[in-house]
Amino acid sequence: MSNLTFSILKNDGRARAGVLNINNKQLMTPTFMPVATRGALKSTPHEMLDKTTVLLANTYHLYLRPGANVINELGGLHRFMNWDKLILTECADHIDSGYLGRQFHEHQCLYGRGG
Repeated sequence: MSNLTFSILKNDGRARAGVLNINNKQLMTPTFMPVATRGALKSTPHEMLDKTTVLLANTYHLYLRPGANVINELGGLHRFMNWDKLILTECADHIDSGYLGRQFHEHQCLYGRGG
């Protein structure tokens, strides 16, 4: 189970700056978040990585390629990406509106063709 807290550090009108603590790692907000859709950065200069504490990856794209088995065999997403900081994953739930079916379970959404 993860440890998650958020604290607002400063307000300016409707804008705010804060800190998100997840499993003893901090993420200052707002933040720059490079996109690693399939677990790899393509257009972010490496010197920018020292200035960020989080990457964004797409769960559905990782499922398609390289696949959950490959990621698991390599020790999980952090080892696959060689990243020891935070990783935010998203699945773009709008993809299921077409030909993909979905099944909801307690804390996950499983995608597959058909109902």
